[in-house]
Amino acid sequence: MGFQLTRWHTFPCAMVIMIACLLPLSAQETVVKEYPWCRTDVRRNVESDRVEPKVFLTDREQSFDPKKWPAPPFPAEISPETLLQFNVEGGYYLWWFDGEWQRVAARPQEILRTGLVYGIGTIERVVRGSAIVDLGDVHSLKAQDRLAVFRRQGRYFVPAGILTVEETEETSSTLQRSRHFVPETGDVVMFVREFHDMQKAADHRDDFLRTFLLKNAGSNGYSTARRLDTARALMIYRNHYPDWERGKSDVVGYIFGESFVDVETKPISSLLKYVGMLREKYQQGRRTLPAAGADWQLVAELLAGESIQAQHLAAVAAKEANEGDTADVRIEPREIERRLRERLFDREDEQIHLLTFLVATFIEESGRNQDLWMQQHFRRSQFPELQDEEVLLESLRDFVRDLQSWRDGWWPRAIPCWSLWSAVSVESWS
Repeated sequence: MGFQLTRWHTFPCAMVIMIACLLPLSAQETVVKEYPWCRTDVRRNVESDRVEPKVFLTDREQSFDPKKWPAPPFPAEISPETLLQFNVEGGYYLWWFDGEWQRVAARPQEILRTGLVYGIGTIERVVRGSAIVDLGDVHSLKAQDRLAVFRRQGRYFVPAGILTVEETEETSSTLQRSRHFVPETGDVVMFVREFHDMQKAADHRDDFLRTFLLKNAGSNGYSTARRLDTARALMIYRNHYPDWERGKSDVVGYIFGESFVDVETKPISSLLKYVGMLREKYQQGRRTLPAAGADWQLVAELLAGESIQAQHLAAVAAKEANEGDTADVRIEPREIERRLRERLFDREDEQIHLLTFLVATFIEESGRNQDLWMQQHFRRSQFPELQDEEVLLESLRDFVRDLQSWRDGWWPRAIPCWSLWSAVSVESWS
């Protein structure tokens, strides 16, 4: 069970009003502290008015029911005029102590879904450097949203950069010009939404119609083709929303632009698998995303979503705190890439980026059975055929072994890796 004491004046206004109607007029301030005997496997809320998901008792028999008031084991010594929050599975109860305990209120838990919904569209044309994409208001796209842009190179995609939405219409949007790259017709664009930020189907429809009426108040006409595209997009959103709501995976669904409506299985499945692998490693707190290349790092962080970005930072902080002075020296990604290019000089740039990321991640994870690990991750990349290349797998085994031996051998562990590159000659690597 979890307990928490809060100061009366720290409650948000809504909670103050609710409890003020139920508490004695003599309710005053109380000391802020937590019960020291609260079970360690129960996370306690910082704010008593905010309940975060999955923080309650693991005992399934303790279900939440406002009509059932389980009495917690009250502390033997307690100050008067104290508010106690009693966490249970599915919600929490509030108890007020002023000479005796009084059951005050019950509140159910509101669980926030953190599943992702990806919006995917295409650049239809480029006008004076500004891209026009087939995603708009009806697809939940808003001005100032940022989109990752991918460009096809033969049988795979490479990240081109990030563009910002300048203006939206019903089924299309105009993107701001970029100083870093020039968009091209046919480039694939992606944006991300977290499910708890998505509107329900009816609310999305009503919000879209209000926006539509305001934007077209002075318009004399509306094309039939655009009307049909809008209706179809609204229908797809309505039909898919229940699946998004039930989905339990990291990515619960997709919103497609008109170019993907009829053929949603265009050859971007391998791209989505690779983006998913980068997101998963990033969520786990792996610090190897830069090894995939600066462009991949940029788009992968954007498409991870804010919740996963926060989970990444928390996981990294926890690992660094646990490692302390015992942490292994990390090898710079650029050095892994340089040595891979020397050994695998006939490989495409995009394959080198992939191999650099996988080698760096395998070393950080201290993985075992390298061949199997590599094959599993090749299958989730844009180059699944690499899993069958025995010569490549053998070369990677030798490469990782040499790299780890060099790292664990003469390298002084007290000196950070980034400070050594200027001092280490090229001959030291050969």
